[in-house]
Amino acid sequence: IEDGVRSLAELIAARAVFGNLKKPLVENLYVPSAKESPLGPEGQFVLALDGVMLSVFGEIADGRFSLVVHDVLKFICQTLEWVLLKSTGPRERTFALEDGAIVSADLGTLRSLFESELDQDIVNAETRKCEAVASLMMMNTDQLIQIASNHQPNADNRLLLKQVLARRSDKAAQKFAAKMDV
Repeated sequence: IEDGVRSLAELIAARAVFGNLKKPLVENLYVPSAKESPLGPEGQFVLALDGVMLSVFGEIADGRFSLVVHDVLKFICQTLEWVLLKSTGPRERTFALEDGAIVSADLGTLRSLFESELDQDIVNAETRKCEAVASLMMMNTDQLIQIASNHQPNADNRLLLKQVLARRSDKAAQKFAAKMDV
């Protein structure tokens, strides 16, 4: 039964994030820029998330609500990572150095939205990779290139550096990223 409850919680969270929150999170977040369409607290995402969570709360028994909330945070962080590093097509984003601070502030907003419902260790674990991306985004291009060139980061960190450089709105970063082997 517990596995069934877990699967149902994941399904409800997936529907909430990939269905109900698709427009503010996938389609519109940071389009046309991070400054013009941030995640929150004034962004459309926070309002949409409030509505979705109220709807979810109505569907779930009180004791199981935290399972769904955890999965919603997990899927939001996975989607945010995709938006920051992998989005393609008409919604492909590039980021300037100053956008790292906006993304970092957005992660603070996201954390505050979920820390009232989840243990802080869970929130920390789910947001860790996005926070690492935001930290790299706040470094200037020369610093990122130096780290990639002079230090031998493991394959995962090297890929992350390459993705951040490739999304940087400066040509030197994009050129260096194109030459990186991962």
